[in-house]
Amino acid sequence: MKQLFIRIFILMIIGTCYSQNKTVDSSNYSDIIKEQAETMSQFLLKKNFKSFTQFTYPKLVEMMGGEQKMIETLEKASTQMEADGTAYLNVTIGEPSRVLSFQNEMQCIILPNFRNQSAKWKSTY
Repeated sequence: MKQLFIRIFILMIIGTCYSQNKTVDSSNYSDIIKEQAETMSQFLLKKNFKSFTQFTYPKLVEMMGGEQKMIETLEKASTQMEADGTAYLNVTIGEPSRVLSFQNEMQCIILPNFRNQSAKWKSTY
Protein backbone atom coordinates (compact mmCIF):
# COMPACT_ATOMS: atom_id res chain seq x y z
CA MET A 1 0.00 0.00 0.00
CA LYS A 2 2.82 2.42 0.80
CA GLN A 3 4.24 1.79 -2.68
CA LEU A 4 0.88 2.91 -4.13
CA PHE A 5 1.15 6.20 -2.26
CA ILE A 6 4.67 6.77 -3.55
CA ARG A 7 3.72 5.85 -7.11
CA ILE A 8 0.77 8.23 -7.08
CA PHE A 9 3.05 11.10 -6.11
CA ILE A 10 5.66 10.22 -8.72
CA LEU A 11 3.02 9.71 -11.42
CA MET A 12 1.54 13.06 -10.55
CA ILE A 13 4.89 14.72 -11.07
CA ILE A 14 5.99 12.94 -14.22
CA GLY A 15 2.63 11.76 -15.53
CA THR A 16 2.28 14.58 -18.01
CA CYS A 17 5.26 13.54 -20.08
CA TYR A 18 4.36 13.01 -23.69
CA SER A 19 5.35 14.46 -27.05
CA GLN A 20 6.08 18.15 -26.89
CA ASN A 21 6.76 20.45 -29.77
CA LYS A 22 8.16 23.74 -28.46
CA THR A 23 10.82 24.56 -25.89
CA VAL A 24 10.14 27.57 -23.66
CA ASP A 25 12.80 29.69 -21.96
CA SER A 26 12.66 27.90 -18.61
CA SER A 27 14.86 30.43 -16.82
CA ASN A 28 11.73 32.54 -16.37
CA TYR A 29 9.78 29.70 -14.75
CA SER A 30 12.21 27.46 -12.85
CA ASP A 31 11.91 29.25 -9.50
CA ILE A 32 8.12 29.34 -9.64
CA ILE A 33 7.90 25.69 -10.70
CA LYS A 34 10.22 24.55 -7.92
CA GLU A 35 8.40 26.67 -5.33
CA GLN A 36 5.05 25.17 -6.31
CA ALA A 37 6.48 21.62 -6.27
CA GLU A 38 7.84 22.26 -2.77
CA THR A 39 4.43 23.58 -1.67
CA MET A 40 2.84 20.44 -3.06
CA SER A 41 5.32 18.20 -1.23
CA GLN A 42 4.52 20.01 2.04
CA PHE A 43 0.83 19.31 1.50
CA LEU A 44 1.74 15.64 1.09
CA LEU A 45 3.85 15.60 4.27
CA LYS A 46 1.10 17.37 6.24
CA LYS A 47 -1.53 15.02 4.77
CA ASN A 48 -3.49 17.92 3.32
CA PHE A 49 -4.68 15.80 0.43
CA LYS A 50 -7.35 18.23 -0.74
CA SER A 51 -4.73 20.92 -1.38
CA PHE A 52 -2.36 18.27 -2.76
CA THR A 53 -4.88 17.24 -5.42
CA GLN A 54 -5.18 20.88 -6.56
CA PHE A 55 -1.61 20.57 -7.88
CA THR A 56 -2.25 17.22 -9.55
CA TYR A 57 -2.56 16.89 -13.30
CA PRO A 58 -6.34 16.91 -13.98
CA LYS A 59 -6.25 13.78 -16.17
CA LEU A 60 -4.62 11.85 -13.32
CA VAL A 61 -7.33 13.03 -10.90
CA GLU A 62 -9.90 11.90 -13.45
CA MET A 63 -8.18 8.51 -13.86
CA MET A 64 -8.37 8.02 -10.09
CA GLY A 65 -12.14 8.55 -10.12
CA GLY A 66 -12.26 12.25 -9.38
CA GLU A 67 -10.98 14.51 -6.63
CA GLN A 68 -12.88 12.91 -3.73
CA LYS A 69 -11.89 9.37 -4.75
CA MET A 70 -8.25 10.43 -5.07
CA ILE A 71 -8.35 12.02 -1.61
CA GLU A 72 -9.88 8.84 -0.17
CA THR A 73 -7.19 6.72 -1.85
CA LEU A 74 -4.41 8.93 -0.48
CA GLU A 75 -5.95 8.87 3.01
CA LYS A 76 -6.24 5.08 2.89
CA ALA A 77 -2.63 4.71 1.73
CA SER A 78 -1.46 7.11 4.45
CA THR A 79 -3.37 5.20 7.13
CA GLN A 80 -1.87 1.92 5.90
CA MET A 81 1.64 3.40 5.98
CA GLU A 82 1.08 4.51 9.58
CA ALA A 83 -0.24 1.05 10.49
CA ASP A 84 2.93 -0.42 8.97
CA GLY A 85 5.02 1.98 11.06
CA THR A 86 6.26 3.88 8.00
CA ALA A 87 6.39 7.66 7.72
CA TYR A 88 7.79 10.30 5.40
CA LEU A 89 10.46 12.41 7.05
CA ASN A 90 11.11 14.79 4.20
CA VAL A 91 10.68 15.37 0.49
CA THR A 92 13.32 17.31 -1.41
CA ILE A 93 12.47 18.66 -4.85
CA GLY A 94 15.05 18.50 -7.63
CA GLU A 95 15.61 21.11 -10.32
CA PRO A 96 12.96 21.34 -13.05
CA SER A 97 13.83 20.07 -16.50
CA ARG A 98 13.55 22.40 -19.45
CA VAL A 99 10.03 23.68 -19.90
CA LEU A 100 8.17 22.57 -23.01
CA SER A 101 4.99 23.94 -24.51
CA PHE A 102 2.36 21.58 -25.90
CA GLN A 103 -1.29 22.33 -26.69
CA ASN A 104 -1.30 25.57 -24.67
CA GLU A 105 0.26 23.90 -21.62
CA MET A 106 3.74 24.33 -20.20
CA GLN A 107 5.25 21.06 -18.98
CA CYS A 108 8.42 19.90 -17.28
CA ILE A 109 9.67 17.06 -15.12
CA ILE A 110 10.68 17.46 -11.48
CA LEU A 111 12.04 14.48 -9.61
CA PRO A 112 11.38 14.28 -5.87
CA ASN A 113 13.75 12.72 -3.36
CA PHE A 114 11.84 11.02 -0.55
CA ARG A 115 13.27 10.29 2.89
CA ASN A 116 11.18 7.96 4.98
CA GLN A 117 11.51 5.60 7.90
CA SER A 118 9.94 2.72 9.68
CA ALA A 119 10.67 1.25 13.09
CA LYS A 120 13.47 -0.82 11.54
CA TRP A 121 14.96 1.29 8.73
CA LYS A 122 15.40 4.67 7.06
CA SER A 123 15.67 5.15 3.33
CA THR A 124 16.11 7.83 0.73
CA TYR A 125 14.99 7.46 -2.88
